[in-house]
Amino acid sequence: MIRTSHHITAQVLILICSTWLNAAIAQGLASDSNNPFVVALIHGKSQTPLTRTQETEQLYASVARLTGRNEPLSMTAWRLERFSAQRSCGRVAFGVTQGNQIFSQMGGQLNICEDGRPPWKTCSSSKAMVPPEVKCPDGSAAQDTPEIKAAIDRALASGSLSQEQAKATLKK
Repeated sequence: MIRTSHHITAQVLILICSTWLNAAIAQGLASDSNNPFVVALIHGKSQTPLTRTQETEQLYASVARLTGRNEPLSMTAWRLERFSAQRSCGRVAFGVTQGNQIFSQMGGQLNICEDGRPPWKTCSSSKAMVPPEVKCPDGSAAQDTPEIKAAIDRALASGSLSQEQAKATLKK
């Protein structure tokens, strides 16, 4: 789920988040205490500096236009909820911050577990729980659990983009 304003493109925000996540996974940090989403899930909140790079320059320029300040930026993440059926998993929101000001429109939400992976899904034919990348015993794709689907529906109702909408934005 990604929310954006006209001041920043979804492509830039998705690039920043996907770059960080890909680097974290490549370095084996997905379940490490350095993953800001995992830290937020476990401890309630995390803050990670956004180094000024070619990839983040548009983000820095957008925030400077909004605030008139050219100060360092961070990504702040905070836990929204823990899932009752998968206690080591939950929903985390994140946004860009400058000092004490958070720009939640430059952020989103995601489901994550303490191991850095997405929550398990359910098979409609057997109600078995499987990792998200695994097919169900009958060969069908696993579905989000009702609890996770409800969390996603709440995010969509609050203005976040679905995965399909975010992908379509990237193609434009």
